Amino acid sequence: SDLNHAWLVWSIAVAFILLLLIAIRIIFVSLLKRRLPLMVKQIFILIPVIAVSMILLSTVIYNSFSKKMEEETFSELILLAKNGQNLVDGDKLESLTSPLEYKGPIYQSFRKKIQSVFENNARDDNQGFYKAVYKYEDGVIYRILEDDDGMHMFNPFQQTPENQQVVLEGKPATGQWEDFSGEWRYAIAPIFNSA
Repeated sequence: SDLNHAWLVWSIAVAFILLLLIAIRIIFVSLLKRRLPLMVKQIFILIPVIAVSMILLSTVIYNSFSKKMEEETFSELILLAKNGQNLVDGDKLESLTSPLEYKGPIYQSFRKKIQSVFENNARDDNQGFYKAVYKYEDGVIYRILEDDDGMHMFNPFQQTPENQQVVLEGKPATGQWEDFSGEWRYAIAPIFNSA
């Protein structure tokens, strides 16, 4: 049954192609007397040239726009990350020493200040931003606060060249990665204590 159906479909396709070729031959030989008008020749040349030009132009514009948007995104992310210095008191961050301080007064003050950055947003999704605070202590980076509270306080965070640049040089860093849930871009910046 499936084999007969396949033969039928392919037979119809071949018959359609043969009929199309016969129709083109009849038009070319009988109606056009084996000559193509200049306009048809120009169409056969100009349409592919214009199509290729448009494809190339749109590719160049898209790549340029994508690169510019990525640069702009990273500069905005760095600005937000640097703003963390104004939102999170480095001395209070240093005073957190135990997971028992989870949801305590200092933790809540950090969360409230960080959330205040996005309070004027009419949508509730924080415009796709995921915010976190980490603490560097004894050569280890620890999670202190994350948007979804998916990790406990003082859970070690993976060290990468980007976050080591922040730890060792005190400079903001950007990066990106991709996982099952999407493509992520991030910026991290140091928060200093008063010492």
